[in-house]
Amino acid sequence: MGRQFGDQVVIEVATLPGKGDVQKPFFMQRDKRRGQKIIDYFWRLSGSELVLAGEWHTHPEAFPNLSQLDKSEAIISIEKNFYPLGFMVIVIISSEAVVKSWFGVCTDKGLSRIERTGYQLWRDDK
Repeated sequence: MGRQFGDQVVIEVATLPGKGDVQKPFFMQRDKRRGQKIIDYFWRLSGSELVLAGEWHTHPEAFPNLSQLDKSEAIISIEKNFYPLGFMVIVIISSEAVVKSWFGVCTDKGLSRIERTGYQLWRDDK
């Protein structure tokens, strides 16, 4: 769940897998009913400001890459779900360190990786 501030998006809530979610080494499928309840809860709690911003999961590797399954699931998600920001954030967490994780965005035009340019700064023009 995230909130937009001008041309920046801040991800404020990332939920843990729960009952009904399917987890495999390179695959994650969330229980839709549970997920919608979480989205509704944080949307109400935030005064309608926190919205669905994307998905995250882990890969059991030091430098994860977007798999073919990740790509197809992202395209299906952006087509079938409502992302109020106009895009979805995709994060694949590394088995070693967050700084080695894969970050990107998906729109109806496709997927783009966000490259890290410093300790706190991100740029998506590469």
